[in-house]
Amino acid sequence: MKKTKVPPVPEGAEAANTEVVELGMAGAVAAAVSAGAVTAEAADSMAVTVVEAKTEAGAAEEKPGPAAGYTAAGGQIHAQEQASRHNINFRGPAADFFEGALLGNGGLGVVVTTRPDAVILHFGHNNVWDIRIAEHHAEEIMTFQEVYDRFTALPADLPQLTDNPWYREYCEMAGDNYSKPYPRPMPCGSLLLRFDRRRAEVLGHTVHIGEGRCTVDFLVGGEPAVFELFVEMEQDRLWMSVIDTATGAQLPLFHEARLIPDPKTPQEFPPAHWDDAAAGRLSFTQILPHMEFPASPYIPHERDKAFRLALRLPGAEIISGSDTARLDISVNSGGFLACAELQEGFAAQIGAEGAGVESTAAEAEDAGPAVEAGTTPGAGPRTVTETGPETGLGSEAGVHLMTDVVPVFGAQPESGARAGAEPVTGVGVAAVMGSPTRTQYNTALLGTREAWRNYWGHSFIALEDEFLERIWYRNLYFLNCSVKAGITCPGLFANWSYGSIGSEWHGDYHMNYNTQQPFWVTFSSNHLEKHLPYVDMVDHVLPVSRKWARDYYGLPGAYFPHSAYPVEMSMMPYPVPHWGREICETPWTVQSLWWHYLYSMDKEFLRNRAFTPIREAVLFMTAYMKRPEVNNRLREDGCYHIFPTVVPELYEITPGFARNSDCLIDLTLTKFIFRAFISACTVLGEDEAEAALLTEVQDILNHFPVYPAAQSAEGRVLVSVASEDPETVYNVPVPLTTVFPGEEHGLHSPPVEYQIAVNTYRNHLNEGGNELVFQSLAGARLGILDLERFKRQISYCLLPNGTCTDKVLMSGGRYSDTDDFSYMSRMGIWFENFALPAVINECLLQSYNGVLRFFPNWPEQQSAEFRSLRAVGGFLVSASIRAGEVQQIEVFSEAGAPLSFYIPWEQGAECTRSSGEVQTHTGPAGMMQTTAGETIHMVKRDLPRYQRQNGD
Repeated sequence: MKKTKVPPVPEGAEAANTEVVELGMAGAVAAAVSAGAVTAEAADSMAVTVVEAKTEAGAAEEKPGPAAGYTAAGGQIHAQEQASRHNINFRGPAADFFEGALLGNGGLGVVVTTRPDAVILHFGHNNVWDIRIAEHHAEEIMTFQEVYDRFTALPADLPQLTDNPWYREYCEMAGDNYSKPYPRPMPCGSLLLRFDRRRAEVLGHTVHIGEGRCTVDFLVGGEPAVFELFVEMEQDRLWMSVIDTATGAQLPLFHEARLIPDPKTPQEFPPAHWDDAAAGRLSFTQILPHMEFPASPYIPHERDKAFRLALRLPGAEIISGSDTARLDISVNSGGFLACAELQEGFAAQIGAEGAGVESTAAEAEDAGPAVEAGTTPGAGPRTVTETGPETGLGSEAGVHLMTDVVPVFGAQPESGARAGAEPVTGVGVAAVMGSPTRTQYNTALLGTREAWRNYWGHSFIALEDEFLERIWYRNLYFLNCSVKAGITCPGLFANWSYGSIGSEWHGDYHMNYNTQQPFWVTFSSNHLEKHLPYVDMVDHVLPVSRKWARDYYGLPGAYFPHSAYPVEMSMMPYPVPHWGREICETPWTVQSLWWHYLYSMDKEFLRNRAFTPIREAVLFMTAYMKRPEVNNRLREDGCYHIFPTVVPELYEITPGFARNSDCLIDLTLTKFIFRAFISACTVLGEDEAEAALLTEVQDILNHFPVYPAAQSAEGRVLVSVASEDPETVYNVPVPLTTVFPGEEHGLHSPPVEYQIAVNTYRNHLNEGGNELVFQSLAGARLGILDLERFKRQISYCLLPNGTCTDKVLMSGGRYSDTDDFSYMSRMGIWFENFALPAVINECLLQSYNGVLRFFPNWPEQQSAEFRSLRAVGGFLVSASIRAGEVQQIEVFSEAGAPLSFYIPWEQGAECTRSSGEVQTHTGPAGMMQTTAGETIHMVKRDLPRYQRQNGD
């Protein structure tokens, strides 16, 4: 594979046979944001010549299309149709949770499972948690200095620190809070729809990822029928209908419906309350107590939460006080059409009895003028809720009753990636719809299809490699189902849960890669809006992080936690010294805030959302690296050091601190965030105000420690800490982190540094579970990812529902030969692996160093096309390759930043600007200043024409 550019097609070579569509150069365009600049890598040899300029009168007017979509004009296919080629099919009944179809709207998640006698739907929601939290032992938690002094007094020859009784007991005490089963995502119950298997049979199901719809194929009386389901994207509603395949008429199928509270609901919770029976409506409400130990009998608390799951079935006979409804299956019934809805929020607003919450559709229509101001006509009422208390929690934001979602952690964006908008406040409850009708069903379906069309319009790929194309579209489908601006940021697992599924490790935020990884895909895939829940999560954990830095470390700034919850926290959830001291987690937590700016060039986002958390992390890291213990113990080499620290998922605190200084990932991420802070101050004009801190940062960078390295069979390699065996079996791929996420090494690196990075990648041993995206992305950045092996690894981790789980790869590290290599596969739907498209994007386009590089890890003879992948500098980039040669390139500049690019043609590049001016660029790289809103078209330089025009 070529690392820099793809050579021209050899004379006489034929284009590869492919189904990839021709690249249309209209491109998707977002509204221009504030102008900015990025540092571009200057080329050693570069020539720019203006060879042609169209007159103003003759210049074709550039009218880019909307950011959300593409037209089919000129044979160009819309990304929604391309996505629809990769529907997820399952043959036969899908009785297991991990076989079921996955639907969602970013908040609500529904798993559609099928048995030979029933369909069972499992409901979950990112905002719905068991909010209880254990925060004991606060007075027993020692300060950092007290623990450090104890450590230094322990014998350095202990096999492990936990052999010391004091340390073992201290860790048990410090970990006691985390050992509780709460907080955790709370499953929201299930809906069972029973049918008579003597007359009906399940054949299988299909998830139509292009439009967020599931169809279950049946034989009913020997004739084909379809059970259709979809989740509205702006309302927490699931619509259902059964249709005769031949006639399109509604059919009766189910004779019984049951709502089932989750079987693992804690026994100390108040029992589910069955709401009074109403015509065609079945529902229950579950209180989620705020108090860790709820009183019995239950005493309400003002901080209690609740959710209500309701089912509306026209014409159903509801059995009062029970969980069951009987349905008419006669030919005169009008067929099956239903709507399930989830409401969540404060218990006082949900109301155990539902009193005052609902009104009929007619009442809502009569109350038209009372609908909240600002609602779009025809879009239905919008609930405006109170923002929560200091924590700003998603589930604290008030009741959400089938309405537009208002800000949760922070401000909900308006369009695209815009952030920093002021939250809307107030109190209100939307009118809940009455008995569902076919007209409402069709309207909801049309709106859902349009929402998915807009989503898919953000970016597009078409690959000759059908497997990788399928992985790209399916995982972006799962991403849209599971995360949404204004809704609580998911933790380890996405919003599909049942029983204990989704509750391991509390389903919480793990800051040593798990929480960050799923959001890596949001940048290059042009879905910055999907990153905003993560930004809100950072805001949420910032207060407790500041408190821990101040009270535990006695230092300024913020020390971000190893684990955190989306509930109210007053102390660090996991204050255990071993894993709780992974210093890398502080710069790592805030790193993507800088990426968000780089990929958008949005100065308002940088100022209002990113700068403060980044500054807090920098404050802590500078103070931590300049502590007296570091200077006195380790600064013999004249460098500042990171000590003590813990290698992620490897050594814990070791006797004598033998493996607890200058961990590679600490160093590379600290350097990243220091440089980001310097740049941010320049962009925002804060150099003078931050002069003292900038001086401290630069002093450390000028005296930065060397990276730990060792000699291996592959040559010189990087390792996690000094004196480490290069044959160490890792969990998190720490030795590769200077490539990613550190972004210090890659295809841009000098030859010696590049070779060390390549050696490190090839020498790396990983036990699996945390490497599927992480390690592969580093390989792509180096241009050496073996795509066939990558595909086999994905296949190894695939579940029947189309998602990838985490699986063990080898023993010899933490795993033995008798361990179950699939033990993580039934823990939940791992949110982190939805970042797989990021790996594919990096094979097609790279821009991490501010210079566009085209198809850096793509097989030369395989065709590929992409549209509107997002690049550093606020660029939307489109390109295609066929028979080993890049065909044409289009770059839309949102912010008017300087554009730097590696030229993929030996002859040079002709670049046509929106003004009609044509420039030629020769040499290995080109650079040009852009203006906001302009499109640059690039093609291979036509040497004969150029020579004729210049008289050569």
